[in-house]
Amino acid sequence: MVKPVRIGILVPNDTVHAFEAKYIEDIVGDERLQLVAVLRFMGDQGVKPQGFLWGKWATKFLYPKMRAHIPQTLEDILGKYEKIPIQFNKEGKFSYYATDESLATVKSLNLDVILSCQYRIIRGDFLNVPKEGIWSFHADD
Repeated sequence: MVKPVRIGILVPNDTVHAFEAKYIEDIVGDERLQLVAVLRFMGDQGVKPQGFLWGKWATKFLYPKMRAHIPQTLEDILGKYEKIPIQFNKEGKFSYYATDESLATVKSLNLDVILSCQYRIIRGDFLNVPKEGIWSFHADD
């Protein structure tokens, strides 16, 4: 029997977009995949798009019509999993680096891949911790 792929999911909070909730449900239900950890992004949340004119317009008129962007709570899907806080420090205008303690925590999980459901730019050694890297999926407007 083939060893299951060990997966960690990096989330910004307890809510994700509907398209992310769907692939997380698929992971949890697939015997070839093993969800090992839910990693909670901790750090400066940065500038929110709602502060810009486009963000305000999209939030009010566009996103409510896009089924992929409907907010979904993770409690039903991932309620039994512990959320492991992973601390990131912001450096420069957009870059986030994991702290040494958080790196050690993630290394100890021996993950094959991390799926990222957050939208910040992560740099540094954190990117090299999982064997197959960090995968990010983003729905566009």
